[in-house]
Formats: sequence, C-alpha cells, structure tokens
Amino acid sequence: MDDEELVIKSLVASIDWATYGFQVAGYALSGAEALNAIDGVKPDLIFTDIRMPGISGLELIKQLNATSCPALMIIISGYAEFALAQKAINYGAFGYCLKPFDEAEIVPFLKKAKIVLQERNQRRKPDFLAFLESDLPEDRNNQMEAIRSAGIDPELAEGLRIVVSVGRLTHKLEYPRGGIAFRIGLEKYAYLISGNMNPEIMLHDQNFADTIKGFGWSHRFHDTGTIQEAIREAEIHAYQYFVTSTISESKVAVAKENALKGLEQAIAENDATGISFNLNQLAAKFKESKLQILDALHIYNKIMMFIHKDDDEPFEDFMYSFDQLTSSFHSVMDMLEYLQGLLEMQYKQIGKGGQKLVGNRTLMAIRSYIDEHYREELTIPLLANMFSVNGNYVSQLFKKETGRTFTEYLTTLRIEYACELLMNSDLTISEIAEKSGYSDYFYFSRLFKRSKGMSPSAYRRKS
Repeated sequence: MDDEELVIKSLVASIDWATYGFQVAGYALSGAEALNAIDGVKPDLIFTDIRMPGISGLELIKQLNATSCPALMIIISGYAEFALAQKAINYGAFGYCLKPFDEAEIVPFLKKAKIVLQERNQRRKPDFLAFLESDLPEDRNNQMEAIRSAGIDPELAEGLRIVVSVGRLTHKLEYPRGGIAFRIGLEKYAYLISGNMNPEIMLHDQNFADTIKGFGWSHRFHDTGTIQEAIREAEIHAYQYFVTSTISESKVAVAKENALKGLEQAIAENDATGISFNLNQLAAKFKESKLQILDALHIYNKIMMFIHKDDDEPFEDFMYSFDQLTSSFHSVMDMLEYLQGLLEMQYKQIGKGGQKLVGNRTLMAIRSYIDEHYREELTIPLLANMFSVNGNYVSQLFKKETGRTFTEYLTTLRIEYACELLMNSDLTISEIAEKSGYSDYFYFSRLFKRSKGMSPSAYRRKS
C-alpha cells in the first residue's frame, strides 16, 4: 500500500515473490482503501508506507491490531522517517525497509516471514486427538470435517481403518489417496485411512527398516465413535514385534483362554511352583505367536501383585501401557526371565542384612532428584538402583514422609506441569503429554481426567 502507484509497481516487479512462497494479492493507494482490501483479501503479509493520505501507516497498524488481524506488517520508509519506523516496530510491525527498494534487503524478510507463517499454520492445525477425546457436538463436527477434508468419506462402503507405527521415525509415513496422521506417543504415529487401502503400501519404497519396530492395523469400521477402539486394536498388532510376529484374532482368543487360566489358578492357590511352571508354558505360547503384548502386560502385573501381596504399602511399579513394557524389556522372553528371577528370590531365605533401609537423608536426595527429573522416565526400581537402596522401603518411607505414594507425587508434578503448558503454550496435547513425561497419549489423558475431572482439551478451553 502506497500513495504512489509507481512505487507499488516497482516493489511488485522487483521481487520474484513465488520463489519465496508468496504471491501479490492486491494493493491500495490509501489507508482507508487498504482497510477494505485487507478485510476482503485477508493477506498473510502486508507492506505499507509510513505516510499515506487519510490514514497513516502507523494508524493502519493500530487499527489492524485492534481487529486482531494476523497479517505480518512490514513498514516502508525513507531515511528521514527512521524514528517513525522505529515507532511502528514498537506497535508490532514485523520489520521495515528503506526506499528505494533493495531486493537484498527485502528477501531476508520474506524468508523469515515464511518460517513464521509456516509455524503459525502448523499450530493452527486442528488437534485431531483432542476431537477424539471430546464429547462436545462441535468437536464431533470438527472431527468429521477433518476426516472429509483429508479425502476420506466414512459413509462409503469401504469405511475406515487405523494404522499404527511404532519406532523412532524422523517423519511420518506417506500414504496415498488421503488420510490423517497424528502422533499418539513418543515413538508412535496413528493414521486414519480409507478402509479399501492396503496398509502395507505405506511401507513400500520407504527406508524405514532401521527405525520402524512395529506396524499394525485395525479391522474396517464405519462408526467414527469407535476410532479409539480401532487405535487400540492396531496398537496390539503393532507391538507384536515384542512377542514375535503378527497373528490373527481367532488364534489369540482360543490360546488366551487356555494359557492364562493355569497361571491365574496357581496364583489364587499361592502355588509358587505352579506359577513358575505356568510361566514356562506361557513362554512356549509366546514363541508360537499365540499370545499378544496385551497378555504380556497382564502377566507382568499379575506376578508383581503376587510377589508384593504381603507388603504393607501397595506396590507401585505396575505397568499400564505397552510403551512402559517395551521400554523396560527387550522382548517378552526377557520379561519372563526377569519374573522367574523375582519368584526365585521371593522364596529364598534372605537375612535382614540383605535389606538396606533408606534413611531420611537418602530420601531427601531421592525426592530432590524426582523434583528435577520428573519429566523423564522414573520408576521405584530405577531410583532404588540409582541410590543403592531397597525399592520396597523407598516406597514405604516415601509415603510415610510425604503423605503421598511415589506415583501420586510424580503424577502431581507432571499433571501440574501439563496444566501450565495447556494454558500458556500452543503445543498440541500429544506434545504436552511427551514433555510432561508420558510417552503414551491415552495413558496421559486418563491420568489427567482422574486428576482434574476433565480432559486436557476441556481444561485448555476452560483456561
């Protein structure tokens, strides 16, 4: 915008705008005309002279700020107007250029503006995970709009499918003919795709052999209200790498009923020998690909509950997510070997000299470490090993001295930090979960709801 049309044409002609990701949408010869044009065109970047008839460049910036116009504004001025240009910067101008125009001066602003706009657009993208967690009608509508905008029609006969990839990907997998990708954990992506697409296509011609650990998909479905269930199904198949290979649902259902029954009966009868025998039997079932990671998680927690059944305080190292299990053990065989070792220790006569009690000074050091590192992976066994103390006593004394269990204390720190990020940042809820110490989005969401009585997205709206 400038009162000299020749100056405007000179600016338009002096830059190859498309090279830097821009195109000229229009121009105006006065401030009043500019306001009308901006309202209609809604530009991303505005060049305006300091001095214009009617409304000056400074007044234009003020009025646009009052309307929350998101456009970046660059001031054009002469040397004599340098003080005014500085004032414009204070009003929020993105930068200023001196007349006559110099391409070497303008291009850096264009490159910088492109980065700023890209980051802004990324933050504005709808948080598809938040839509999944919400019961609000408008979010359900937003969810459907996002699905259709991605080129998928849930009402078609082929329906929808969820794909989950597990591994340290530096970028998302590519998928043809539309779809939605969203991060559900530190090393997990979920993809909503059309039901008639072969998910294995996503792995073709892509060099992910060293980064993808697991890959699985759900059955076809039409009801968008069951997306979370489909994610869970796809996750189970994706994490099958922890066991052996992908298996069918029918084989799993039969094997589970027979294989786990013996273990649960031995636990109910307090039969340590029977438990150990059944763990060996289950190892064989895992080798035959007849059990899932879901069963591995169930077995781990059942054994831990048995080992710590006589503790005065509840044992706190239960596992609630596949991420916890796979980050703790290399494979299901490693997990079973570890559990067998714990059972052997449980029934050995260990003198009191083998139990190292933790003192208050050590507890203070542990608590200080937690306060500084709560956003990292922390467990009672890890802390016990780090500070060379007995894990059970750490747990008991922690409750005695703080009035809260270790898990309660850690969760409070993490959830309060998450609340700060929800109120004061533009990060997605998945990113906030990761920064708060949770590698699994849905586990974080459950804990947040339990703590605050609402979902993370509802808390963000409230704040």
